[in-house]
Amino acid sequence: MLRNRRLDNIKYIIYKFDLVATKPPEDSLFFKMWNASEPIGLAAYELPFLQGIKGGDLDPNK
Repeated sequence: MLRNRRLDNIKYIIYKFDLVATKPPEDSLFFKMWNASEPIGLAAYELPFLQGIKGGDLDPNK
């Protein structure tokens, strides 16, 4: 049986856990780290393992 993982009451969750719902400034540490890791993520995406998952032809014996 599949579980519904949808978040129904976002405003309540933001309030309950005191989360920030606004976008951080462009010069924030978040975006510096995000932008620095983007080339790594793009390179990893090109790995045969991930491409095999994407294409549905990943050999489970390799």
